This record gives sequence, C-alpha cells and structure tokens, in this order.
Amino acid sequence: MKKDWENMTHWITRIVEQPTMDATSASKADVATIGRQVSYEWLNIYHYDGAYESDQAMFSRIDGITAAVKRGDLVVYQYPTLNGPRFETSFIDRMNSRGVNVVIFIHDVENLRGSNITMSGFDEYGYFNKATALIVHNPIMATALQKHGVSKPMIPLYMFDIIDNSQPQNIPSRQLVFAGNINKSPFLGDWPYDTPIKVFGVASFSDLRSKLGNNPSVDYRGALYRDKLNEAIGNGLGLVWDVNTRDGNYATYAQYNNPYKLSFYLSHAIPVILSRDAAPAKFITENRLGFALNELNDIDSLMDRLTDKELADVTTNVYRLSALLHTGYFTKRALLAAEQAVYFRSLQPLVNLIEKRNDLA
Repeated sequence: MKKDWENMTHWITRIVEQPTMDATSASKADVATIGRQVSYEWLNIYHYDGAYESDQAMFSRIDGITAAVKRGDLVVYQYPTLNGPRFETSFIDRMNSRGVNVVIFIHDVENLRGSNITMSGFDEYGYFNKATALIVHNPIMATALQKHGVSKPMIPLYMFDIIDNSQPQNIPSRQLVFAGNINKSPFLGDWPYDTPIKVFGVASFSDLRSKLGNNPSVDYRGALYRDKLNEAIGNGLGLVWDVNTRDGNYATYAQYNNPYKLSFYLSHAIPVILSRDAAPAKFITENRLGFALNELNDIDSLMDRLTDKELADVTTNVYRLSALLHTGYFTKRALLAAEQAVYFRSLQPLVNLIEKRNDLA
C-alpha cells in the first residue's frame, strides 16, 4: 500500500514570457526544465499586466492554472513571477486555502536588493513565511532572511544550473570577459585598467553605450540572446562585479545572492573573478574556481602575477564543475531536499546546514 506522500503530485511553475537578453527568463526556464526531468509537472504562468484585473478575475486565473493541483500536492513556486505582489500573494493564499504545500524557489529578494520595483504595501518577508519551505541561494541569504523574521525551513541552492547545448572546453585564456546587465556595472564604460575586457550585455542608456564604444580598452559586442551568446563568449576569465546604482543596491545585494552570470561563466568552463565580499567568494576560492579581489583596482596586479599553471589549474577545475551545472545537479539536489522538508518535517536536516554556513558558504 502506498504512503500518502507517494500519491502526491509534484508541480513546478513555468513562467511563459518572451526571451530576454538577461537572466530574467533564462534562470526560471532552466529550473522548470530541470524540474520536468525529475517528474515535476508544469504549471504555466503567463507574464502579464494585472494591475487593473479584479480580485475575482485573478482568483479565477489562478484556479485555472492550478485546476489539476489537489490537496497535499507539492508546488514549487518560482518567485518573483514579475506579475506583481498582488498576484504572488493571491497565488500562495489560494494554495494554502486548498491544503497545497508550497515551496518558494527564490530567484531574487527585492528587499535585500534595494530594488525600485514597486513593493508598496507588500511584506516580502511575511510573504515568505506563508510557504511550507524555501529554496534560497545560499546559507548567507538564509541567515539574512532569518534576521528579518523568516522562520520557515530553508534549503540552499548554492549554484544556478545552466541547461543549454553549449560545449565547454578546457582551454585556459587570459581574455577578460563580462556578460550581463551592464546597467548594474556602469563602471565598464570608464574601464581604466591595462587589462582589456570583452563586454556583452544590455546598456540601456545612450551615454553608457557611447562610453563602451569609444573606450579602447573595451571590446563591446552588444546584447545577444543566449544561443548567440553561447557561440560568442569564447574562453577566458569572467568578471562578476556589480555596483550600487540609483536603480538598486547591487553591490550590497552581491553579499547575499548567487548571480546567474556566475553560473553562466562556470558552465562555459570560464573561471571567475569576483569581490571578496560576494556571497559565493568562499565557495569559489576554496574550490579553486577563480579569484576574489578586495577591490576592482586589483585586476591588473592579479593578471600580472597569474602564472600559466595557476590559470590552467583553475580552468580544469571549472571544466569539471561545468558538467554538474549542465546536468542540473544543484537544482535536483535542492528539489529533493525540499520534498524531504515538506513530507518529513520532523527530520529538518537542512536547518543544520544553515547553522553550519561558515563551512558551506
């Protein structure tokens, strides 16, 4: 006779939207794809503007999306959907009222990021406490959420997986590359260092694009969709470095999150360079996957002292890790741990992992 938990269906939300040239759509699409690989069914959520939609219409929309979900099932909800706080809250409240277990898979914490996204009246930390459990970027993020009153079990992801057809190569290269949202790293336009850099990404402001195009130390290639970026990125050393801007405290946020571009580089067997204050820095340096700097001004001295053997060693290490990222290892591990936290709550093994964050961060 099957146990009750064996009869439950596992669901994962899949955000249906136009592809973007940043990580907004890619990371969620990859998580949904990996979920399908381990027998999760998709709940398709369309990205739409519901600002003028009535509560009843929104409830009807959510009931339509989740019509097949039954009491006791597990729903992994990828947050944020970017459909607004009212949709996020309505969805989880609807699931809770129906006796459904909801695990929130966090892609971003807007309060930690200091985003200018409209959060008026939305208690993000209180919202997280509506879940049965949370999948968070790393133990450092878990600790930050706990300090803000989030009390639910938290499972560290550690690294976003990358599901694509790219073929990483174990080829050491001193080419410095940046791929990401340049609006978070506007310093690239004024790049003053002797080390030249190849840059891919969205630069929304004309003055920033002009600086990138006119700086002789910057080879600006523009913004590319992921399939084209996979072909163009090549080998090298990947820069992961954001700064605080008027649109968000991105450098501060780097102390808590694991950015998607970090995984993108590693999936291409590209060692990384990041701030020593960044949340993944210890993981990167202790596993010899790249280099942590006190400040960006140290970039030239790093390149000057970096030996060919050191570069070859870290490239080989990253090449090995890339295989894990392409199989969805970290996501599958987190989903399995979330199932354990939901169905066997008395065990709560991952609370201990968070408490040992100094060993795992």
